[in-house]
Formats: sequence, structure tokens, C-alpha cells
Amino acid sequence: MGSGSSTQLAEGSHIVVIGGGYGGLLLAHQLHKKQLCKVTLIDPKDCMVHYVAALRSSVMPDYAKKMFIPYDKVMGESFVRGKVVSVDTDARKVKLESGAEIDYTELVIATGATSPFPGKIIDKKADVSATEGIEIYKEFHNEISKSNKFLIVGGGAVGLEMAGELRNEYPECQITVVNSREYLISNRLAKNFQDRLMTTLEKLKINVLLSDKVDNMDELELNKHKPGQTVTTTEGKSIEVDMIISCVGNKIQTDFLQETLGTAISDNGVIAVDEQFKVEGFDDVYAIGDVTNINEEKMAYTAKLHAKFLVQNFILRANGKALKSYKTGELMLILPLGRTGGISSLKGVILGDTLTKMLKSKTLFTPPTWSDVGLKAP
Repeated sequence: MGSGSSTQLAEGSHIVVIGGGYGGLLLAHQLHKKQLCKVTLIDPKDCMVHYVAALRSSVMPDYAKKMFIPYDKVMGESFVRGKVVSVDTDARKVKLESGAEIDYTELVIATGATSPFPGKIIDKKADVSATEGIEIYKEFHNEISKSNKFLIVGGGAVGLEMAGELRNEYPECQITVVNSREYLISNRLAKNFQDRLMTTLEKLKINVLLSDKVDNMDELELNKHKPGQTVTTTEGKSIEVDMIISCVGNKIQTDFLQETLGTAISDNGVIAVDEQFKVEGFDDVYAIGDVTNINEEKMAYTAKLHAKFLVQNFILRANGKALKSYKTGELMLILPLGRTGGISSLKGVILGDTLTKMLKSKTLFTPPTWSDVGLKAP
């Protein structure tokens, strides 16, 4: 199982983690490494996808090989590839699409959310392999490379990062971002940040339409080079483009739990947890990351905080000590706009191109994402 400590949970403990994203894989890896108990990670893919690098891989397809972290290299035989279709919380069993069943003493739900490709490749193929993923981004880059007039739907972090990557790689192309809200990314970001961000986008010649929506989405073909497509908006604008990329619409991946978790899960799949990530009404089921109702931005960074916190509480419990309660922190945002710059907000302080490049734009957290789970990035 690897090097670990002498601290262990009760004999026979088996923690099953459903979902190998930023939080799920880190949690499973740390429990596995510390030999706290038997651990099983379940995911339909054969690799974790480093989604922070997805948009760079869209314009630089060779980067895609850095996106896919093989589960078997991290977890060995403690990884099971498969899709969970149901959970029996009374019998403490997880059932897979294959018909296989896995017993647990404690369950951690870390299935995250999906959103449109290119931001999330699972939107195209839920059980994607690393080999398939690299090829999918190559094909998408081929469509991008033929295009010159881009429209991006959504002014969140993903939409703006996509715009920045396009501008960096294709300096002469036309880019328009349509955003339904009057603010970009989050209304928790101060007005001075919003103003600075708009100024930065203007300098990059990225046209932003706020408080407007595309009203003919059903007629448009996305992610394909298709000259002459006309986008119309609710505010009466008409824009001719040759490629449309959607960067809006998260969907939480907890449908398989709707009949299991009772009042602890909302109609749209959000799971209610307490300050120790226990699912409300259950003593042996936890949830971390995007699926939770914790009032904070859903980011890779926060999912990893959840994972580390839960591991520490498992260790405290194993040592017979009092458990801690999770406290949300201040919003921190590091927004790359291409490889050479961007804008960030750290504890209310606005940082520009140079520091944003140092923090994230240059490497997109790729080396530490691999090293966090004991591997070296290719």
C-alpha cells in the first residue's frame, strides 16, 4: 500500500470514494499512502482529467498529454474502473453498471459536475481514456485552427480563459464573449476587480457583451468550424461567426443518488453536508467538492481543500481526538488570459500579468497536480 503511519481506523474499515477528480483522487491517494485503512477509488475513466489545462490543450494539442493522470499509477489495485449506478446505504453496498457490488464501511461522494466541452471532456465521453482524450483535443484544435471569428457563450472563468488562450495563439482573430449577467465570473468579486478585468479584456481586443444572451442556440452548431453562422441575442444584436464555443451550464453528477439520499439531495443534485462533510442524515456517507451545498466557489482548489480536511479528520478520529469543522475562506481567483498574463484577486489585492503568469498562466498548476498524487508530469 505504500509508506504510511501506524495510525489506522478500526479493523475492517473500507472507505470507498466515488469519483476521481481533484478532490476524490487526492483523498483516495492520501488515505492509501497513509495506510489508514482499505481504500477503493471508483471512476468510469482510466485517468483523472486536469481540467485547468483543458483550454490550453484546445489551442496547443501537445499539451493534452499533461492533462490525463492515470489512476492505476496512483492507486494500483485500489482503483476500480466502472460507473456507479446505485448505492444501498442500509446494506452499505455500491453497485456498478457491470453488476459488480463493492461493500464499504464509509462512502465519499466526489463525482463533481460536468459542463460543455472543451471545459469538460466528460461532456463528450463519460468513460474517456487518456488516449481518447488526447485525440479529442487534437480534433478540436483542428477545428479552431481553421476559424477566425469566435463567439464564446459565457463570461465565467472558463469562458474568459478560453478567450485568452485564443487571443494568445491567434493574435488576429475576432473574439466575442456573450454573458447573461451584468458582472463577469462572480458577484463576490469587487467592482474595482470587475473594472480592471474589463479594461484588460479591452486591451486584448476581446469584445464582451454583458446582460445579453444568445437566443438562437438551438439553431447553431458548436465546436465546429462553420463559416457564416449568425448568432442573434436577446438585446437585438446579430453577429456572424465561424466558430461557437459554449462555456456555460454546469450539471452535478449525482443522479444515481436521487432515490438514496432522501432530503439530503436537492432536485438539481446538490448534496447537503455538515461542517465535517457528512451528508445530512447519514453517519457513514460523506461528500466533497462541487456536489456539496457549501457556500463557496466550486473550484479545483476548494475540492482539494475538502479532501485534505477530510483526511485530517479521519486521522483525528483514528487517534481518538476531537474532529474539526470546515470553515470557508475568502474568494481567491487566479485567471490566466493566455500563457503570458491575466488577472488575479487574492484577499482583495488585484494582481496583473506578471504575478498571474508566475502563479498560474505559465504552468496551469500542472506539475503540482501530478506531484500531489505522487507522480511527475510528462
